[in-house]
Amino acid sequence: MRAHIAIFSASLLLIALACSLSEAVFTPPATSPPATPLPIEPATPTPVGESQAFHLEYPEGWKPVYEIFGLTPEPSYNQEFQAQEALSVGRKDMSAYCNVLVKDLAAGESLESAMRTAYQVLDNYPNSQISQATIQVNNLEAVEKVYRRPHGEPWYQVRDVWFQQGNRLIVLSCWAHPEDYQAALPEFEAILQSMRFP
Repeated sequence: MRAHIAIFSASLLLIALACSLSEAVFTPPATSPPATPLPIEPATPTPVGESQAFHLEYPEGWKPVYEIFGLTPEPSYNQEFQAQEALSVGRKDMSAYCNVLVKDLAAGESLESAMRTAYQVLDNYPNSQISQATIQVNNLEAVEKVYRRPHGEPWYQVRDVWFQQGNRLIVLSCWAHPEDYQAALPEFEAILQSMRFP
């Protein structure tokens, strides 16, 4: 009987130790400074690295996604687009959100080849594309692509608008569930129309 109690006690001790170690591994230190502060406020320029590649404004009630989830802002890389995520803002309930991606073109790379690479995942969903067109935004030519795709469990309807500024691509990628997309479209359009490039 004592052996059973000793084994049971040792098992509880090991479980408690394992739980405390897993918390230590996944809990970021409270005193660590943000890797890349993103001082983003509505109606102010949005810094990207050392330069200001773009300026945008987002609607009242929207916030940077890291604030919505109570996270520390950190640099993020989008594998599909092979681009740096410079900004991610959304409604507080995340029923709609937009990402701004920034990519410097490599030698021999073009807007068209970057788009082909970014949308390779859509090859798995042959009826995903809704539209693609060249549009004008504040006297700048841009390429707009609207499509549906899964992202994790749910499906989303996405509107990507690609700008080329010299050797740099800037993509405004706005997401909502298909049933919420039309309601979010005026907000997506307001964000798009606020975009400026210094």
